[in-house]
Amino acid sequence: MNKIYIIACVSVLLITAVLSGCGVDEAKMQEIARIEAEKVMAAHNRSFTPEKFNFGVFWEDEFSFAQANKVGNMIFLAGQLPHDTEVDADGNPLKDYQTGKNFEQQLRQTLENMKKVLANYGATMDDVVFLQHFIMYPINWTEK
Repeated sequence: MNKIYIIACVSVLLITAVLSGCGVDEAKMQEIARIEAEKVMAAHNRSFTPEKFNFGVFWEDEFSFAQANKVGNMIFLAGQLPHDTEVDADGNPLKDYQTGKNFEQQLRQTLENMKKVLANYGATMDDVVFLQHFIMYPINWTEK
């Protein structure tokens, strides 16, 4: 009963305020609404502006490559490799995780790089919904 009484009182007050015009200029209210709508639209448009992420390796700038792009609430990773994510002043990886490494070692490093990219956006491997891989030079998979 108390809730109904409170709702009725609030409703009467609101109706009275609307009918009396609240003493607010209608043109001013329209201007405020327009400004707020512009803010919402700008935020909406910004949400679709890609957020690019790179490790700083030289080929990212040289070939206009991004490790990942986030658009809206989706993250697109691209062409991950088993390279070191720590680079020198020239953008060269500090450690070589490819030469002489077997498939498992290279795969583990590639997955670690993916985790680092996702972490940049606050995501984890649990958030991945699709993974496509390409393997160059297939070899004997039983080799260690």
